[in-house]
Amino acid sequence: GTLLLLNAAPDITGLIPLEDIVKKYAPNAIVFQGPFASIRWLGNEQGIAPYPAWNSVKFVDAKTGVATAEHGDPDGEVWIPLEADVPLKDHNWFWSPTNHKNLRNLDQLIEIYYKSVGCGTLLLLNAAPDITGLIPLEDMTIYKQFGDEINRRFGKCIASTSGNGGMLEIKMDKPAKIDHVVIQEDIVFGERVREYTVEGQIGEKWVDLATGSSIGYKRIERFDAVEVSAVRVRFTKFSYPPAIKNLAVYFVGNQVSANVNSIQNKEEKIFVSSINTNKSGKFEIDLSDFILMAGQYELIAETAEKEILTIESSTLILQGIATPGFSRINKDGSCIINITAHPSGGKGTIILTGKIMNAKNLINESINFKLKKLI
Repeated sequence: GTLLLLNAAPDITGLIPLEDIVKKYAPNAIVFQGPFASIRWLGNEQGIAPYPAWNSVKFVDAKTGVATAEHGDPDGEVWIPLEADVPLKDHNWFWSPTNHKNLRNLDQLIEIYYKSVGCGTLLLLNAAPDITGLIPLEDMTIYKQFGDEINRRFGKCIASTSGNGGMLEIKMDKPAKIDHVVIQEDIVFGERVREYTVEGQIGEKWVDLATGSSIGYKRIERFDAVEVSAVRVRFTKFSYPPAIKNLAVYFVGNQVSANVNSIQNKEEKIFVSSINTNKSGKFEIDLSDFILMAGQYELIAETAEKEILTIESSTLILQGIATPGFSRINKDGSCIINITAHPSGGKGTIILTGKIMNAKNLINESINFKLKKLI
C-alpha cells in the first residue's frame, strides 16, 4: 500500500544508476524523469500545463530521461503522463520561519487546478513539515479549503453519461444553467481524441460552448453560464473511435479567476554578447540574471540586423556542473533550455556554452541573444 516516488534524473555525476535496484526492490515505483521514468516533468513548477498536454511521447524522447510537456506526442509509443509539481509557497519547497508570506491563496490554487488537472495532468502539491515534524496549521487550513472548494465545484454534477463513438450527448430533464463540462477518456485505451467541440442546445439551436484537442484522463472546460436543454460533444478528429468514460455538466457559479497567467511571463529578454568568434563561433553567456524561475526557455541568436543565426551545439552548466540533456537544439536553430529546480540567483550559476554555425562570417560582430520563457 506504499507509493514510492523517485526522482531519477539522468546519470550526469558519475554515480551508479538506480534502474536495476528500483526494478528489483520497488518494481511498482512511480519514477519522475530519468531513462526509466513512468511520469514526466511538466516544464515548470507553477502548476500551469501547456495545452494540448499529451500523455505519450516518442520512444526516442522517452529514453533521453528529460522529456517534458514539450515532447508530448499523441502518436507516441510510450505512455508517460505529465506531473505538475508545485510548492504551496511560491517558490519555496521547504519550510522556513519567514516563507509563510509566500503562501498561495485559495483562488490561486483553484486556478492551478484548472490548468493542471483540468488539462489532463497530475497535480502534485507539496507539503513541507516545520521543525516539529508536522505540517503547519496555516498550510493545513489552505489544503482543506482547497479540497472543500473542489468538492463544492465538482462533487455533484447536473447530469452525466458515457459511451463510445464520434458524438456523445446529454439530454436534460428540463433546461438547466451550466458553466462547466468535464470530459474523461477511458485511458485504458490511450488518448484517442485529437479535436472536439462542445455544444449546448438553446431552444432548437446548437451553439458552441468550447473547443479543444487533448483530453486524456480529464479535461475541464469552463465558460460563461448558459441555460441549455442538452449538451453534446462532437469528436471531430480522432485516431480510433473515442472511448469516453465520463461526460458531465456542472453549474459552479461565483468563479474567481486568479491572475496566474502572469507567472508564465513569455516576454522576450534581449541581451548582447560580443563574441570574438575567430571563425570558431564558440560563445559563453551567463543567464543567471535572466532565468529567475524553473521552466523551459528558448534562446535565439541573431545579428544586429536581426538575421537569425543557427546555434549548432550547446551545453548548460549549472552551478559549475555540466548537465547534458538539459539543453538541446531545435530544427530552426534555436536552443531549448530546461531549468528543473528553482535557480539560486547567484552570478555565474547558469552558464550556457555553445557554438554558432558558419561563424566565420561574424568575426567581431555583436550577437543578440533573445531569451523567451516557454512554459
